[in-house]
Amino acid sequence: MRVVHVAVPVLLPPAHVRAITSSRSSALDLTLPANSRIKKSRDFSFVQGHGRKLFSRSFLIFVAENTNSKDAATRIGITVSKKVDKRAVVRNRIKRLIREFFRQQKSFIRPGIDIVVIAKKNAISLTLAQAEQELVKALRYAGLYEKSLSS
Repeated sequence: MRVVHVAVPVLLPPAHVRAITSSRSSALDLTLPANSRIKKSRDFSFVQGHGRKLFSRSFLIFVAENTNSKDAATRIGITVSKKVDKRAVVRNRIKRLIREFFRQQKSFIRPGIDIVVIAKKNAISLTLAQAEQELVKALRYAGLYEKSLSS
């Protein structure tokens, strides 16, 4: 019996793709920066206690002026409780939808605002377009969204 050795070519992505994926480039970093997130419990509590409450079919939204004097950026906080769904995968998907909306639309939202979004059970089945439609409608109603309807 004869053994034949065959050389299998290794397909590597082009050099520019390897360079992009191997190092974090700030131009390609699509995450929300740290100064755009509400992280502390006291900040969540302040916005929920002192902010304006907005409703949509799938979200409860609290909006308050950013009281942090050194940073006038619009900040977002997201809450998806286990009441919405027990599975972490589902809760994380909802959070990703909300974060993606704010990442894309941040330039159209009035600066200096803290926004806390609490998902309801209806948020489970939303697509990004549906979530965007609901969030834009609520923020526009509150006068915080400044993109024209024709755009």
